[in-house]
Amino acid sequence: MPWEGLEARVEALETIQQRMLADLEALRADRLRSDTRMRLAALEQAIKTVDANRESDTQHILAFLRSLAVSPPPSPRKPVGLTPVTVSGSGEHIVQPGETLSRIAAAYGTTVEAIQEANHVPNANVLRVGQRLVIPEAARGKKQATPSPELQ
Repeated sequence: MPWEGLEARVEALETIQQRMLADLEALRADRLRSDTRMRLAALEQAIKTVDANRESDTQHILAFLRSLAVSPPPSPRKPVGLTPVTVSGSGEHIVQPGETLSRIAAAYGTTVEAIQEANHVPNANVLRVGQRLVIPEAARGKKQATPSPELQ
C-alpha cells in the first residue's frame, strides 16, 4: 500500500532535519572559515531537499487519508424475485428464500401478528431461510392462492 513505511520515513526525515539544524547552528557560529561557508551552503541545500521530501510525504499521506474518506460504491444487489408461497397443510411452514411474513400470512389467510405471536417472532422483518413457523390453528384450513406483489 502507498502509505506503508511513510511513518518511519517521516520520523527518519525529522531526525535528519534536527541533526542538520544543529550542524547549521554550529557552522553559523564558525562562518569565518571558507570551508565552513561551503559546508554551510551544502547543508542549506540538504535541508531544502529534506523539506521537499517531507512535503511530498505529506501529500501522499493526505491523498491516502482522502481515499479512506471516500466510501466505495454500493455493491449491486440482486433483487429477490417474488417467490410463490407454498402452502402446507401440516400447520407448519418452512421459510423459503424471498418469502416475507406478510406474504406467508396472506397465503395462509391469517395475519402477520398471529404468526408472530404463535412463533414468538419479535420482528416481522427478520426471518431465516429454513425457519419453521407454526401457522395458527384458526387459519390452517383457509388456504389461499399466492398473494399478489402488492401484499409484500
